[in-house]
Amino acid sequence: MSEFRDDLRQAVAGLLLPRRFPAGRFLWHEGSPEGMMVLLERGTVRIFRTVQDGREVPLYLFRPGDLFGFMPLLDGSPYPASAVCVEDVSARVLGRTELERLLSERPELSRVLLAALSRRLRSAFTQIELLTTRGAVARVAATLTALLPAGAPRPLLVSLPVSGQELAESLGLTPPTLSRALGELESCGTIRKLGSRRYQVLDERALAGVAQRATAALLVPPL
Repeated sequence: MSEFRDDLRQAVAGLLLPRRFPAGRFLWHEGSPEGMMVLLERGTVRIFRTVQDGREVPLYLFRPGDLFGFMPLLDGSPYPASAVCVEDVSARVLGRTELERLLSERPELSRVLLAALSRRLRSAFTQIELLTTRGAVARVAATLTALLPAGAPRPLLVSLPVSGQELAESLGLTPPTLSRALGELESCGTIRKLGSRRYQVLDERALAGVAQRATAALLVPPL
């Protein structure tokens, strides 16, 4: 994947213009029809979406060497998320109009960028599956932590009050996903299954840590 990114950067690096942006500057806002292709040289850029209650949900953090921002420019769609500079940024950029002109003059670049889209889409499917699993493990860990009897002596034992089907439904999971989440907690030595609905907590601190782990941030570059 790193070799592919290098090929993509080399294909467009000489076509981009140097720009500097101060910390807090937005490169574009969610829904904006304008934008730019960005090759980041210094600093970081945060990608996020704003949900209905006004909260900002982080999606990704681009770092030096990353090339991004071109996906919506290929099909004329608005940006699905906002981009803001976390710190002072040095970059090389190309605006939508210039990119459209360049692609008409050099159609071979379209193939390079479309290949980038394909790679990122494949990566997205893998990362979404991973994120779903992590979210399930965190929810299951939080449930087991809540079920631990207060002040209980060692060994720490947990009894599930409902069937696996009912527990899965209450957590918004499918039974297979619940089973995989419990299996992951077992494989890392956090819990051990003793029987139907009965588990021993082997590492209470690790279980609590998994339960508190943030799972909202996506790992996939969305742009």
